[in-house]
Amino acid sequence: MVIVATGGLPAAGTFSGATQPNVVQARDVLVGKAEVGKRVVLLAMDRGMEALTTADFLSDRGCEVEVLVPWGAIAGFQVEPLTLAFVLSRLDRKGVVVTNSMRIKAVRENTVVATNHLTRQERTIEEVDTVVLALGSVANDSLYKALKGKVRELYLVGQALAPRKM
Repeated sequence: MVIVATGGLPAAGTFSGATQPNVVQARDVLVGKAEVGKRVVLLAMDRGMEALTTADFLSDRGCEVEVLVPWGAIAGFQVEPLTLAFVLSRLDRKGVVVTNSMRIKAVRENTVVATNHLTRQERTIEEVDTVVLALGSVANDSLYKALKGKVRELYLVGQALAPRKM
């Protein structure tokens, strides 16, 4: 019997410019794998704490942070309400700007083009040093797929089966 619990991987951005060197994953920022500049735009599609804790982390390091939330709900809307209220209040006190209903359309060097998903109006954010992505997870199931048909009793569990909150 083989049980595969390989976890989840950060979801990749699908907008134009998502592979530029100044576009990084929130998880890489938190573990010190990615450097960020002074002015940061953070795309929050994780619905949990990943984007919010990354914004807090960056603001503690002197970064100017704007969090873009693509839907009409607030960032972290799946977080327990008292915790969410505390974290959003903390971010507000630190000067972190949270902008709802905005999705990144493109990153062009140090410029982010965002679109309001309700009004379709575009907004250009200039002089951005780093774009940080907190897009949730995708299943890391490549080992499972490689073993399928080669192992008689094979199970996929955890984030590798169904990615959830970080």
